[in-house]
Amino acid sequence: MPLWPQNIHQDLHLWNLTESTDAWINLAESNAYSFNNNPPNRRDIERFATLLLLKEAKLEDQLQYNEFGKPILRDSRFISISHDKNLVGIIIQKEETGLDIQTVEERIHRIANKFCNEYELNQFQSTEERTAIWCTKEAIFKYFGTDVPFAESITVTTINWNSEEILANYNGVHGSRIFTLKLMNLNNTFVVYTL
Repeated sequence: MPLWPQNIHQDLHLWNLTESTDAWINLAESNAYSFNNNPPNRRDIERFATLLLLKEAKLEDQLQYNEFGKPILRDSRFISISHDKNLVGIIIQKEETGLDIQTVEERIHRIANKFCNEYELNQFQSTEERTAIWCTKEAIFKYFGTDVPFAESITVTTINWNSEEILANYNGVHGSRIFTLKLMNLNNTFVVYTL
């Protein structure tokens, strides 16, 4: 069931994957779509939901991928795609963009030292903070599309839960810049995108 657009961001489209397998099969039949597996697995459903979001945004024929696997649009706008468990999303912008979706889970602590630098490990220790850091770095990686070592080139400096914004410094092969990102918490799943 699509959740947006609704006044949060006109070009952010999200689908909450609450439908039953039978409902997905019926939806695929009504859209002349064939799943790779019968019954469809999670990945099949995520791909199809992404296609439906693109269709809703009237972009189903615009999507292509560059040599690095980064999604791009033929009409010169920019797109980012993400999914996690029960949520699939796309964002379309006139400027480069990055989107990430991640469910808040304790297991993030097991890999924190792979994507957090020393400052972040000391400054941000809760599961929510570290999940927000992961989403931020994924969104910035998707913004550039290649050559973004998470711990070395990105430092999250501020997570403002009240304003739902994250600030991060990037310093790497793409130059230097300060990113402001939007953070939304939808039933313990974070949606983070570059502004």
